[in-house]
This record gives sequence, C-alpha cells and structure tokens, in this order.
Amino acid sequence: MGRPATGSGRQASRPFTRRLAVAAAVALAALAPDTAPTAVAQPDPIRARFERLTPEARVGQVFLVAVYGGGDPPLADAEALIRTHHLGGVVLQKGNSIFANARGADLPRDIAALTGRLQAAALGDDGSGIPLFVAVDHEGNGDPLTHLREGFTALPSQMTIGATWDPEAATEIGEIVGRELAAVGVNLVLGPVLDVLADPRVDTGGDIGTRSFGGHPYWVARLGRAYIAGVHAGGRGRVATVAKHFPGHGGSDRLPDNEIATVNKSLSELRRIELPPFAAVSATDGSATTDALMTSHIRYRGFQGNIQDATAPISFDPQGMGDLLALEGQPFGAWHAAGGLIVSDSLGVRAVKRYFDEGLGQFPNRDIARRALMAGNDVLILAEFGIPVAWSNQRPTIEDTIAYFADQYRKDRAFQSRIDEAVLRILGLKARLYGDGDLAAVQADPEAARAAVGTAASRAAVARIVEQGLTVLRHDDHPDRGDRIVVITEDPPNPARQDRRPLACPDELCGLAPDRWNALEPLGPTWIEAFILDGFGPAGTGLVAPDRLSSLTFCALETALSPEALVTPTPTPDAPTVAPEAGAPAPAPEPGCHPPADRAAARVALEEADWIVFGISQLDPAEITQLNGFFLDQVDKLTEAQLAVLSFGPPYYIHATNLARLDTYVAAYSKIPAAVEAAVGALFDPSGGAGDRTARPPVTVEDAGYNLVEALEPDPARPIGLELRSAPHSGPLPARVTVGIQPILDHNGNPVPDGTVVEITTDPPDALVDGPLRTETAGGVAEAEIVLPRGGTVRVMAATTTGGATTGEPLVLSLPVPSATPPPTAAAAMPAGTGGAAAD
Repeated sequence: MGRPATGSGRQASRPFTRRLAVAAAVALAALAPDTAPTAVAQPDPIRARFERLTPEARVGQVFLVAVYGGGDPPLADAEALIRTHHLGGVVLQKGNSIFANARGADLPRDIAALTGRLQAAALGDDGSGIPLFVAVDHEGNGDPLTHLREGFTALPSQMTIGATWDPEAATEIGEIVGRELAAVGVNLVLGPVLDVLADPRVDTGGDIGTRSFGGHPYWVARLGRAYIAGVHAGGRGRVATVAKHFPGHGGSDRLPDNEIATVNKSLSELRRIELPPFAAVSATDGSATTDALMTSHIRYRGFQGNIQDATAPISFDPQGMGDLLALEGQPFGAWHAAGGLIVSDSLGVRAVKRYFDEGLGQFPNRDIARRALMAGNDVLILAEFGIPVAWSNQRPTIEDTIAYFADQYRKDRAFQSRIDEAVLRILGLKARLYGDGDLAAVQADPEAARAAVGTAASRAAVARIVEQGLTVLRHDDHPDRGDRIVVITEDPPNPARQDRRPLACPDELCGLAPDRWNALEPLGPTWIEAFILDGFGPAGTGLVAPDRLSSLTFCALETALSPEALVTPTPTPDAPTVAPEAGAPAPAPEPGCHPPADRAAARVALEEADWIVFGISQLDPAEITQLNGFFLDQVDKLTEAQLAVLSFGPPYYIHATNLARLDTYVAAYSKIPAAVEAAVGALFDPSGGAGDRTARPPVTVEDAGYNLVEALEPDPARPIGLELRSAPHSGPLPARVTVGIQPILDHNGNPVPDGTVVEITTDPPDALVDGPLRTETAGGVAEAEIVLPRGGTVRVMAATTTGGATTGEPLVLSLPVPSATPPPTAAAAMPAGTGGAAAD
C-alpha cells in the first residue's frame, strides 16, 4: 500500500513511516496464535505505542463519530467526547452545526481551524494522544454527498468522470480532492464509490445513479484506481481513501439507507460484476491501492450457494465477511493482512435501526456496535446513532456504547482480540499518514488553506473534464435568434433539507445527518435561464432576448396544464406578515408547490414557445413516471414547440416514446454550475466547447438503444493490427514467433476491456502445431507465441470471439525452407573395387 513520496516536507519522515508500516504488519501477524517467533526481535514502534494505551484508549480508537458542533462554548461537546473517550476519529457533517456552507463564508479557513482544534483535543496538552481520523463525504455533484462546498472546488459526479472514459481525468479530480482536503486537515475521504451500475433500476428506488463511475466492472475498476492514485498524490500522502460499498450494491433492489437492501446474486456473479473494482483497488501494488473498504448494509441472496438463503447484512455477518476476505484468487485477505482497514457504513441509519427493531421502538446500540465489530469491521461509524436522532439523545447513547466496549474488553478475550487487531491496523494507517504524529504534523494552516482550495486552475480542470464527458444523445436542431424559450426545472426543495438553517439550529434537528434531509437536490429554478442569458443573451452572443425567455418549475407546469389555467384566477390578498420573535431564526419559505401568479399567462407562454427545455437531475420513481407519462406528453399535445431535455442526472430517465419526440437530448451527469454551463452550450452549439462532444454514456441507456455491454465489445469496423515482435526466424525448425496484437477498440473508440479473447489462426490452417491459439487482452493489446513446424509462407490472422473484429491485412511470415538432401545413388553405394560389373 505504498505511495510515492512527494514534496520535501514528507521526504524526511518517510523512512520512519515505512518502519511503522512494516511494524504494523509484524504486529498484526503476532496476533495469529500459530505464528512462529522470529529469530531476532525487531523494534516495533506501533506495538510499543499500542501497549502504552489503556483499555479505554484502545476501545476509543475504533469509533468514528459524527460529532456535533454545538455546546457552550461551541465545539465543547466534540472536544469533551474526544478527550474523555479517546475517539479514533470524527466525521464532519454539515447537518451537525459544526460548520456552515453559508454563501460568502470562508469555509476552507474555518475547516482548517476546526480540524486543528479537534486534533489538539485528541493529542492532549502533553501531546501523547493519538491523532484523529478526520473524515468527510466528498463524492462531488454538490448536495447531499459533498459536505464541504462553499469556497471549495465544485466537483463533478463520478458518472461525469466515467463519461470521459479517461483515467487521467479521474486522477486529476482525485488530485483536487486530495489537495483540498489535506489543506484543511481532513485526512480520510469516504470514497470513491466503486459500485457497478450494470442494470439501472429506476423503478425500485435502488438506483445509485450518478454516484457510480459506470456500468462495467473493467471501467469502474480502472477509473477507481486512477482516482485513488490522484487522491494520494494530491494529498501528498496525507489523505486516505475508503472505497465503498464493499462488496458492491449496484444490483440492489433499493437504497440501503432506509431499509436493508438485497442483492440476488451468486458468488460467481459477484466475482464477475461487483467484486472486480474492489479487487483492483485492493491489490497492494502502489498508490492506486485503497487504504480502507467500507462495508454495505446489504444482504446477498445466494452468496453462500443457496439462492433461497440470504446473508445477514454483510456489515453484521462474520461468516460472510470472512468468506469474502478469504476468497481464492482475490487480493482482499492479503490486503487486510497488510494493514487495510474495514470500515462500517453508518450504524445509525434507518435501515440498521429497522433491521434490529422493525417498529423503531428500541435502539439496541450495544448489540449493533458489537455485532459490527465482531463481523470484521475495524472502524465503526456512529452517525444518527440514537432514537430520536437529536444530539441530546445521541451523545449519551455513544458514551454508553464506548463504556460497554471498555467493559467487554476486560471480560471477553475474543472481543479483546478483535479490538486489538483493529487498533493495530488503525495505528498503522495513522503512522503512514502522520509519522510520529506530533501536533505540528497533524494541524493544517488556516491561512494557507485559503490559497490551496478552490483555485482557478482547479475550476478550469473541472470545466474541461465536464466538457469532455458531456454526451449529446440527440441533436436535430437548436434554438435560433428570436425564438421564444420556456425552461422547465424541478421544484425547489424543502427548505428544511437545505443549508438554510442557522448555526444554532433546534436540538431536535441538529443530529439529523444531511443525506437524510434530501437525497435528491434539484437544480435551482432559474439556473438554466441564467446560464442561457450569460452565454447567449445580450452580454453573450446576443442570440436570446431576455423578454423571450422564461422559466417554470414542474409544479408551475402542472398548474398551467390544468383546465383551471384557461381562466385567469382572481388574485387573493397576501396574508399579513407576522414578525418573528426576538432572537428566533427567520422563517424559511414554505416547501412544496408554488404555482405561478398568473396561470393563464404561463399557459400562453407554453403555447407560444418555439422551444421548451426541460432541465432534470436526480428523480425518484414517481417523478420519472410523472415526467414521462404527463409532462412530456401533455406539452407535446399543447404546443408545436421543439422539445429539449438537459439531463444533469443519469441519462436513462426518458422513455423511448418520449425520446422520439425530442429534438435535443444532452446528458451532463452533474448539477454543478460547470455542467449546467456546458449543457446549455451544447443546446445551442452541439459541436462546440472544449470537448468534441462525441462521448458516449458509461451506462446502458436502453430506451435510446444504447447497450453498454455491446458498446464495449470489439468494433468489427476497426480492423485488428498484427505485428512481429520477435526477430525474423532464421534457425532450424520448428520456428517460435511472437505475434503482437495492436490495440483492439470498442464501438466507442476505447481499448476493449481486459480479458477480451482473441483467436489466432493461419493460412494454411495446419501451419500451427496445436491448431488455433487463444490469448487475452490487457490494456486493449495482447501477444502470443506461435510455433510453426514448416518453412514457407504463412499468413497469420486474428479475430475476437465476441464482437466480430478481425484482422485487416494478415501478418505474412516467410520462413526458410530447408534445402533437400539428395538421396544416395546406387554407384555411390557400391563397395570399392567392384567396378560396377554385374554378377554372373
């Protein structure tokens, strides 16, 4: 799990860090009862540090707590928890009053100061404590899974990266993540997501959408490795990755936050689809190796051979976890033995609560945490850890859990052994991050953070990558000068789900993790309109006049399409405004549907429009049905306007019937400003922009006739090139010749996935000793040694066993034909002196 040493500041500590890493492996091996003692005792600084820890300090290391930022003074609760219970780490979540993404806030500086305070609490006044893991979700694509936003570079979704088909793009985004998180003192990023979206399931709610790199294990693995290498490089070895959700939930029947999901796949199917990306990042071969894997709260039906049986959620199943780590031919066991960490997903999500008590009447916090630990998780994330989730209830629940663990550590040898094993791994990773871990090494510089985060170079890189991944699925026309354009966007979210709550939020809300507020953050209602005016209005190309451009939300559209919109409603007087009480937060706007003030005017705007542009992001199943079954259908009947869809979520929401109605369909995969700007640019100019806009989706879009598996097969229109890679044969026969197979490309123009089978044949057919020969690609290329028993001219051909790609021109080999030795003559065979006379 080594990484390249980068930067003079890290060089000096690398030898010590390497010694600690080796010591961690030695210490872990020492836990095995059958391990023979070494001949010479080796210094073991990690074991020595471990031995100095009290049972309470050892137990505290396994907990990663989503701490609350309140208290008197602020952060007092968090600092007290860290000091008193020796926490191993904290999770920074925007919903816990620990920071605010308020517009204009100096968030990078604030986070650097925050992490510095928390690390100081962990190390203690004498500096003898253990540095914290400081973790954050930072997946990209804004809310809800990018918690640090204001002042940070707005990152694209992983599916945007997938649509570039470019590992260098993944590395570049990873470098931005690592650089910015390291600058503010965050050392553990909860990502990337390595789930394979092989079968998008928009009808079940189990679809992870743009959080995935794509739908093929080869590309998810390749991009995941590149992303992780980027994080390690950008963070200069100070940011660790937690790849999730092991062993994969791309095929689950629901999202595993509210209810335990199920994956109906056998182990062989998991080996083929779900596991390869995790295996790829668990190979201990350098900077692309992940530091940790996060387990999923998912059952796997058929995992242990019987399709009728389902495991317990893998995060609570010691047999299932053990089987996965011990899988033959997989690297997980070796990776774990070398110090790789297993991290639980949050143990307080609703799905876990319902699994242990369907009625949510009880929260068996001790049992939940113990079972997660004994299943094999080394680090336990405690977020939303209580019922209700108010921090005033969570804190005593967390403290009770830690106290219970300390008691069990003293009483239960098996429990103690499991804790010790986990803590040695934790100390090993912290040593790799921080060396000896003094305060100067672990604290970030708040002033330097400002300069390192949200730079113009990072924003430009994101804009270029977004353009590179932009996918134009359909473009028959574009708006012209003078056209009337109506933009339809999603409704504003419930304000209670946004970062609009004050820092001193009510106690009953502050403990609620932000990804429970709103899993589907829509676009701002006027974002698209604003970008149209910016690029193509009077200040841009002048193509669009402001008075010929308007925006409606889905709710306003539904109202305008109703029969009541044919009659202008009588306006009702506004309700009197009531001033809030002194000191109370300003009231938030009412959530839900806000119909247009003039329904008839909205309907007229639709009827007179030349273009109606729908902007969509992440929709739930009901919204997808409404979009396809009502909005697009009714608008098509109401108006002769041309229709466009700009998708900032997954590209597979539009049904085939409606796709046929569209004049333009653009997929940007992200709802960040750079993606909105790029999609608007493609609406007006499909061939412009920084990219060539020929990218293809990284997932199947069935209704558009795009099947990812077929798209990644060898393209028969692209001939396979062959070359001779060994010296021309001039010696005795049989000849051994190495034939190189040049890059085989798929239908998207990218190298085919590793393992694509190529069959080599010859003309004449019997020129090969053993007949046709098969080999497999790696990186799109392959080679094979063929044995030719005879001289003469041999034509070598190649063809893939799938996709039908074949050689264009065969490789022609000319082997020398041995000179024939003349048979002996009769005279030469006579004995000397016979004279050749015939006998009488």
